[in-house]
Amino acid sequence: MENLKNSYLDYNYTVLAPLQEKEPCTTYLVKNASSGALAVRKQVSGAQFPIYQKMTILDHPNLARQYHHLHRCRPEAHRL
Repeated sequence: MENLKNSYLDYNYTVLAPLQEKEPCTTYLVKNASSGALAVRKQVSGAQFPIYQKMTILDHPNLARQYHHLHRCRPEAHRL
């Protein structure tokens, strides 16, 4: 995931966790660096570089489960 952070084109966001268990993962929980807001971003397939489009919480029904799992395993993640 470190490579993903370094190659992420939208520098206002930091990738916190993948939201898919299958590989390759294309959906991620991200945090806006300026506002601290959490969002779901999806990598656009076929792009030369990792480009992400904004999704809503409804687009990813497992977001709540993954979010709570993230905070159980990495409680420091919400303070990034």
